Amino acid sequence: MNKYNRSFDQQKINESKNRSIDFVMNEINRPKRSFKFRTKYVISMSLTVFLIAFVFVLNTGNGTTTNPGVTLNAASINQISEATYIAGNLLASEVVLNQSLLRQLADGDATEFEGDIDEFNMYFDILKIFLDEDPINVPVVTEYIGDQFQSTITYTVGSELYTFNVNIEGINITGELIVGSIVYQVSGTIIESDDESEVELIARSGDNFIKISYEKEFSDELSTQYKIESQVNGINKEKEIKVTKSDDESKVEIHDNNNEYSLEKELEDTGFVYKLKYKIGEKEGEAEIIEVIINGQKQYTYSIDEDGVQKEINKNEPHKFGHNDEDDEDNEDESSDDEGKSGNNFGG
Repeated sequence: MNKYNRSFDQQKINESKNRSIDFVMNEINRPKRSFKFRTKYVISMSLTVFLIAFVFVLNTGNGTTTNPGVTLNAASINQISEATYIAGNLLASEVVLNQSLLRQLADGDATEFEGDIDEFNMYFDILKIFLDEDPINVPVVTEYIGDQFQSTITYTVGSELYTFNVNIEGINITGELIVGSIVYQVSGTIIESDDESEVELIARSGDNFIKISYEKEFSDELSTQYKIESQVNGINKEKEIKVTKSDDESKVEIHDNNNEYSLEKELEDTGFVYKLKYKIGEKEGEAEIIEVIINGQKQYTYSIDEDGVQKEINKNEPHKFGHNDEDDEDNEDESSDDEGKSGNNFGG
């Protein structure tokens, strides 16, 4: 009996041991299964994050995700055309004015405006197109023939052909502008958004350069403000030009050192007349400008009224791009003769 009881107790003990061993093994195995699951989860998440980061780097590296850059759509083509047109013309004008500076200073003029008329005549010839409804003929974009550039943008203003061979990478623009016999090296940036665009271009010809920065705001009143820095033959200049267009009127304003000009275009019975108000130093005045064609050449007639002194002066359309040199000399002589005949006071 006692022997039986001892045997029974041993069996219980063995069964208890077995249950304890099973329990311990189960507890040991449970964390291992959990650990394996978490490890797979962490590895999976790490791979996912790595792939996302890798794709992000690839996309941002070529500028396609964070900044798509400039595309040659209608808006950007017009902005590039306007900016290169102004840059090329103003730089050519500064070169011409710099060369003729001594002749201007030698002239004895009766009004302050006449002393600056050659410079303003350049500005007028360049900027009057922005008072028109479509200032630049529709630019044409073609694939560049060769390996140096991607595209070619061509446009005309009046009878002048402008060819801009261009590369665009992101927001960066590089190219060459060809007008007449002059080639400008151009570089800069264009940043576009829904309601405005920012453009900065530098045009170079040898050691001479001009830098244009402008913002164009798109609203009921289209306003473009140009900030211009130039260096020609070692002479630095700064000026600001603002073009404002609305349904009622269009206006071009020029700030050049202490000089201010405001130009508008009006339709009268005899045709279109340009109205100018100006301040040169302490002198204020106004002028009407009429554009006529004489012997196939454009001529601008300035009717000036300054401090009661009235004067009429004819100026020929300036040529700035290295062609029509012989015609320019003839026209300059005719213009001087016209000034001598018409440069008398009337009504004052």
